[in-house]
Amino acid sequence: MAKSNIVVDDQGISRTLFGWTWQTMRWDNVRFIRVVPTYDPALRKKVRTISLYPRTKPKVRLLPWTAMWFTDQAIDAGRLIAMINHYTALHRIKIESIDSGEKVSVISI
Repeated sequence: MAKSNIVVDDQGISRTLFGWTWQTMRWDNVRFIRVVPTYDPALRKKVRTISLYPRTKPKVRLLPWTAMWFTDQAIDAGRLIAMINHYTALHRIKIESIDSGEKVSVISI
């Protein structure tokens, strides 16, 4: 599932695998975005994990968590982050970053 394609459009953000959309979140349902530095043992380095938290939980979930998350190592991450920054500004979505264990509000990822 971590290798899913991430699709961003005017409606929201989705994750697809082999053409099947298995997770989606509309921009009007994003409560906030959290950016956290984490260690990726497969890459043997720190990466940024970007998590989108919904206002309302989905009725049907494939996974136990409700947030949609990915790392900044995603394919074409620069473009993906630029698109998310565009839509967060457009929809006034709060972004918080965890820096040295402390939450800090930021204006972009």
